[in-house]
Amino acid sequence: TDYFVTGKNTIYYKNTFTSTDDEYLSAFGTYFNASRTNWEAKIYVNDDLKLTQSGISGMGYYTINLKTPVSLRSGDKFTIELKISCNGYASFMISEHLKEYSASKAFYSKGVSYFSYDGKSWTDLSDYSIADSYGHKYSSQVACIKAYTVLNENASEQEEIAKDTSIEITEASSTHIIASVTAAGAVVNGGNVEFKVDGKSYVGDVINGKSQIDISINHGIHLIEANYTGNNKYNPSYTSKSITIKDSLNLKIISSDIVYGEDLTVNISLTNNDGEDVSLPVIISVNGNNYFVKNNLVISNLKPGNYTINANTGENSDYLSARDSCNVSVLKQKSVLKVHVDDVIYGDNATVIAEVSNINSGSISIKINSREYEIGIDDGVAILDISDLKVGNYQVSAEFEGNEYFLSSNNSTSFSVLKANPNLTAECGDIEEGQIAIVNITLKNDASGVVYININEKQYLAFISNGKANVKISDLNANAYSYTVEYGGNDYYNASKFTGVFNVTKKEVIPIENVTPQNDTNITPENDTNITQDNVTDESILVDVSDVVKYYGGSERLIVSVSNSNGDALENMTVNISINGVAYTRKTDSEGIASIGLNLNQGSYDIMVTCDNISKNAMVTIKDTVLANDLVKVYRNESQYYAQFLDSEGNLIKNNVVTFNINGVFYNRTTDENGIARLNINLNQGNYIITAYNPLSNQMASNNITVLPRIVENHDLVKYYRNDSQYVVRLVNDDGSYAKSGEIVKFNINGVFYERKTNDTGHVKLNINLAPGDYIITAEYGSFKISNNISVLPTLVGEDLVMTYHDGSKFKVNAFDNQGKPASNKKITFNINGVFYDRFTDSLGEALLNINLQSGEYIITSSYNELNISNKITIN
Repeated sequence: TDYFVTGKNTIYYKNTFTSTDDEYLSAFGTYFNASRTNWEAKIYVNDDLKLTQSGISGMGYYTINLKTPVSLRSGDKFTIELKISCNGYASFMISEHLKEYSASKAFYSKGVSYFSYDGKSWTDLSDYSIADSYGHKYSSQVACIKAYTVLNENASEQEEIAKDTSIEITEASSTHIIASVTAAGAVVNGGNVEFKVDGKSYVGDVINGKSQIDISINHGIHLIEANYTGNNKYNPSYTSKSITIKDSLNLKIISSDIVYGEDLTVNISLTNNDGEDVSLPVIISVNGNNYFVKNNLVISNLKPGNYTINANTGENSDYLSARDSCNVSVLKQKSVLKVHVDDVIYGDNATVIAEVSNINSGSISIKINSREYEIGIDDGVAILDISDLKVGNYQVSAEFEGNEYFLSSNNSTSFSVLKANPNLTAECGDIEEGQIAIVNITLKNDASGVVYININEKQYLAFISNGKANVKISDLNANAYSYTVEYGGNDYYNASKFTGVFNVTKKEVIPIENVTPQNDTNITPENDTNITQDNVTDESILVDVSDVVKYYGGSERLIVSVSNSNGDALENMTVNISINGVAYTRKTDSEGIASIGLNLNQGSYDIMVTCDNISKNAMVTIKDTVLANDLVKVYRNESQYYAQFLDSEGNLIKNNVVTFNINGVFYNRTTDENGIARLNINLNQGNYIITAYNPLSNQMASNNITVLPRIVENHDLVKYYRNDSQYVVRLVNDDGSYAKSGEIVKFNINGVFYERKTNDTGHVKLNINLAPGDYIITAEYGSFKISNNISVLPTLVGEDLVMTYHDGSKFKVNAFDNQGKPASNKKITFNINGVFYDRFTDSLGEALLNINLQSGEYIITSSYNELNISNKITIN
């Protein structure tokens, strides 16, 4: 034995007995486990309440006499029900089943002993078990209630007098008829009722005052007769009743999902049991509106969402009511996003036009390279003007995130900012012999670099500053000159060329009579000739410098010669040499020569030489001894890096070891008969710099290596569980073109491998139907692999619940649709303690389940749209 502790101040318990004779229930016995217990006892006979009695008792076993004995007949089922209340935990004594005492099984069967917290919902004690309840363990028991009876010695005399009875047809339908038989208000047990339906007889036994027959009755009007035949205890009784059996209807709603903007058509199928069509008004309820129709209904202007369609016929004189319901969805309409932008010239604005039809609100996200803009939609168009763009190629992507009525969409395009015309012009005025010609050059203000001026088979260099440059040219004989100005362009402006002309006229001859000597100097013409520039001795300095062309590391030097007009070398003259913006000073030797070494990198250099205010220009060209080009290749295709090596004299370096450095690794290779060495490029996708070392000239030359992926258009994916989003990649051939159909790609995700084939555009798709979580997916094509992150978001979310017993707490989950928005009117199935419950979500996507379990820990499983999640519920 033990006490059954519930943790409550009030508890109900009861036992059911079977009377073995005609007798009286005179008393009952039970244990009370509190110093003061308020109790209330109820006595039921054959489920009828016969007596209620209450009192207060102390701790211990009590035999309580009934204030009025309750009469029992042999075979009656009677129940003693007790409600006890006390200040502490209310508990009652139980007797527990022990396997070694098999005789006790008769008292531990189902339907004998129960307990309840409210007197309404009862739990059978015979199979109730719990591992721990307030320090007690329960498994198969019976409440300790004893019934005391005494024989009814007058029963035999009473049985000699038969009681009058009353019979009533209480229920009649197309499937069964029930009659109620009573005697003086008490139910009758025994005997039978003879039923007649339209003259055809049926017989049913009387059990607990009711007799039922199961038959099939067609719809229409029928006469029902019921005759209780009686026995030695009860007299016969008779009744009759005319009933109308209505025909049942089969109502079916036929409808399907639509896209926003379409009409929702609801068709109704209504037939009787014979399958014949029936024409009756049907009430259809959709979205809070009622419609009265007979055949079908068309509803317009429904917003996207989930709708429940309810239909019913109501009941009339011929038919029973019929109902049906179905769920339909109004899906968001697809949106089509177009994006367009024209190529522009540097300095002009680029205009991006994004169009999404039939949409007049919201915004479009436009991304240009790495910069993002959010542009509002006006009449289906979003326009973005962008200024201050550098020359180059730009990728434009546009995305409409969708709204209440339309799905999201995206598109992309590209455009270029082209180099502008620098507006190159030049002007040089006419001069006389002996004067300096000045060529003034004008370009756009932000043009930079140098311009080259070609006059009289010579080339001059001038640096551009604030869009202007000039060059001064002396020693021009009288003539008409054509000149060209060439601008090589820069990052923003195209190369340009300008051609102009100017004239150099002979200097005017001054007659001797017009010459006035200075400082008492006499000018005496010889042989009566005129004094001109040609016959006046010139003591000016001559500076000569020649262009230099050499290979990197070569011994050639820049040579400057300084002499007087008679050709005599001038020694110890200061010569200023400007190379690549760096100034050097040298002195002429006894032969009038000044020189400088040219340890320059590959390229062309403008040289300016100045001596005694006389300037000369020259060009130094340093030629490569390592000849190679940048390489762009697809991963592991046949393209390789080649370089040709020359010595400092321009001769091929044959059969010699050279060195390459790429990605921090050095490689030695041997040149062939053409001075060429090859390095295979088997690197992963990416951008690299390769450096080739020439061991003879000591030149180091660098190139860019770009390894393109075999798999492109791959992106990380974030999706909701089981929506339509897929992981998509595109394959690239060896030549950089997109693969055709039939190429096989292997995917590895969550430890499972899949193979898929490309379509006509080279795309491969893999459906992602994994449980919510974070994954890494790897796509493999040949030996190339690439990975992305996959995040699957749950469409059902719940949290663990900690509560106190019967505190009214509810377990809550939130359901979402495929776009992550609350899913309303969706069925959620809960499984807790082995019992299943169905609940529907509200407009916020929430579904609630009342928790009325005993103290303990439980695992609750929630299911929706093939997704199962588990949470823990702790009840204190």
